[in-house]
Parts: sequence; structure tokens; C-alpha cells
Amino acid sequence: MCSSDLYSMQNMQDKSLEEYKKVIENYPASKRVSSEALFAIGDIYQRKHEEEKAGVYFNKTLEDYPHTKAALKIPLYLARFYKGEKRTEESNSAYNEAIKRYTSIINEDPNDLKAIPALDYLLACFADAGRWGEAVVVLSNIVDEHPKSASALKALFIMWRIYERPLDNEEKAKAIYEEMIRKFPDNPLVKALKNSLNLEKKK
Repeated sequence: MCSSDLYSMQNMQDKSLEEYKKVIENYPASKRVSSEALFAIGDIYQRKHEEEKAGVYFNKTLEDYPHTKAALKIPLYLARFYKGEKRTEESNSAYNEAIKRYTSIINEDPNDLKAIPALDYLLACFADAGRWGEAVVVLSNIVDEHPKSASALKALFIMWRIYERPLDNEEKAKAIYEEMIRKFPDNPLVKALKNSLNLEKKK
């Protein structure tokens, strides 16, 4: 990349920072808009390797808007950023912290709306590192601790998919599927899954 390209990119980033800061000033009452703007500012600083400044905005997002999508994605974002830069020690630490945070969110209120996307982010943490065995253990604990919750159903579904692929354990996958049917027989999603699998068997 030539110096003129770097200069142009720097100008674009600086202009973006100004615009996002104006958004925060103009829409203080909107949690979604403000949290996304804070995250975007943190992202720009992170990519500029001004990580202390980035941390200020990420922490503000987590503290002021803890239940927003922007706050939820920060732990995974940081882990992936470090991984992309091949900063292995920082990446491993960030993934471990992300796993703890997402698990804590789910256990705090397994029926809350934010618990479901937290499960998706939790899965992504394990998937990025190929830590499938650990994923099954954590998900199994969620099911045991909150057996009738929405998170338990989602956790069982994820476990079923993990055992099918990539672990390729047909026996375990079948056991998890049967547990889903037993615990959530009237759930529309479970019924749809059951019907779909029955159709597959008939083909």
C-alpha cells in the first residue's frame, strides 16, 4: 500500500470517528444507536492499534449498554482480532474471557432474550478454536442447571449438531435428539425438526 493510500485511509478513519461521535451526541436516548456507535469507534481505534483508546469505548459500551447486541459481540470481536494478528497468548486469554462472559450471561437469566444470542457467540468461541469437547461440557452444564429454559433447548440443539458434525458421534447425537424430544415435546421448533428428520428417513 502506497503512502497516498495510507493517508486516504487515515482521513477516512478520522472522518468516521467524527461522525460516530456526533451520532452519540445526537441520539443519547437510543441505546441501540449509541451502543453501535461506541462499538464502531472502538473498532476503528482497535484497527489503528490505539488499543487503550479502543478499550475506553468498548468498556463504556459494556458498562452503559450491557444488554445490547454491540456489548454482546465485543468479547468475541476482541478474541478474533488478536487471533487475526497472530497474538496467540492474548487471543487465547480473550477467548477464555469471552466464554466466561457468555456463560455468565446465560446462567444469569437463561430465558432472557439476550441469552440466545449469547449461546451463538459462545458456540463461535469454541468453533474458532475447535474446542468441541469443551463446548459439549459447557452446554451440558447449561442444560443441567436450567433444564426447562429456552437456553437449554438451544444448548441441546447445538450439542446435537456438534455430535453429528464435527465430532461424528451418531450414538451421542441420537441420545441428545431423544433428550430434546423428551424435554420439549410440544415446542414448535422441536416438532418441526422431528418432522423434517422423519421425512429425510423416508427418502
